[in-house]
Amino acid sequence: EFAALAIGDSCLFQVRDGKMIWSFPFATSEEFNSRPWLLSSLSPGAEREIAAQGAHGVWQPGDLFFLMTDALACWTMRRLEAGDDPFATLLAIDMVAAFEAFVTEQRAAVNGEGVSLLKNDDVTMVMY
Repeated sequence: EFAALAIGDSCLFQVRDGKMIWSFPFATSEEFNSRPWLLSSLSPGAEREIAAQGAHGVWQPGDLFFLMTDALACWTMRRLEAGDDPFATLLAIDMVAAFEAFVTEQRAAVNGEGVSLLKNDDVTMVMY
């Protein structure tokens, strides 16, 4: 079993045999916004209380976990919703320079509405 606690702008994906079987705390690209719950080094404002979401699940040998900040996680969700395999794309990136090139390419690419495929925001990914 595993446990996850969500505070901030990251999303965890569990992938088994190339298929996403679970994501947390978001399940669709529409759930991402520009105001995640964060822990701040400043005094919290009266309008925002610190909140966290918890979840747990079961993993199997061979499962992969991807932890991504919101820009890349939203890109991943959109690719999944379009029927693509974003995890194969991400697994094929084997060096820092290749990751930087991927981010630059996706930020420059636009959808049919002229919106960048990857939001110009911090991009971090950890895979285990």
